[in-house]
Amino acid sequence: MTISPVIHDYIETLERSQDPLVRLRAIRGIARWLRDLESEATTKARESGATWAEIGASQDRPRQAVHRQASKTPHRPRVEGLTLPEYRHVGTSDLRYWLEWWSEPERSPEGREEKGRDPEEEKRKLRAEIEARERLGVAGPDRDRVW
Repeated sequence: MTISPVIHDYIETLERSQDPLVRLRAIRGIARWLRDLESEATTKARESGATWAEIGASQDRPRQAVHRQASKTPHRPRVEGLTLPEYRHVGTSDLRYWLEWWSEPERSPEGREEKGRDPEEEKRKLRAEIEARERLGVAGPDRDRVW
């Protein structure tokens, strides 16, 4: 399994930041990623013949709880990374947050938090993903709210 750089950034944010709001954003991003992984693993387990009882036992949960969770209709489907696979499981609001972060004037490839990444290139990649989602209608003010 490949963990995207965005998830690594969330984890590092939890380690270095004392700001509770910044930490909450990182926790939310990690939680969304884990929820999606759990949903995919549950689907694959069912497709491979596992029962709800077996899936529940693997999570130390009653079978009814995992079945109920799996049968819930998500608020809206996750958008796959349209321009890069590293944006899979990353919400558009989080992309906008990272775009703002990379846009701060103190960002440079030499910075400790940037780890050699070029802020201009990171901003370009983030803008491309946000714009692709907006063109598709899954982000922005004109987004299709019935999907």
